[in-house]
Amino acid sequence: MIVVMKSDATTKQVGAVMQKVQQLGYRPHLSKGEKKNIVGVIGNGKPADPEMFLKLPGVENVVPILQPFTLAGRERKPEA
Repeated sequence: MIVVMKSDATTKQVGAVMQKVQQLGYRPHLSKGEKKNIVGVIGNGKPADPEMFLKLPGVENVVPILQPFTLAGRERKPEA
């Protein structure tokens, strides 16, 4: 899952999202962009409820990742 932060989200708001990710037993991965930051939610085998993150201040959107290992799958490179 990817949590997309609003362009005006504060450092404190991003930190709160990362803390929530950890509290739920996941590992956060922050990617800083020029205009927006995103927090990757690296799983523990259980799906997370996007609503938990949508209600946090500074969160713009939550994008679920439907397929695990998308970069290593045959859909990415079928000739392998």
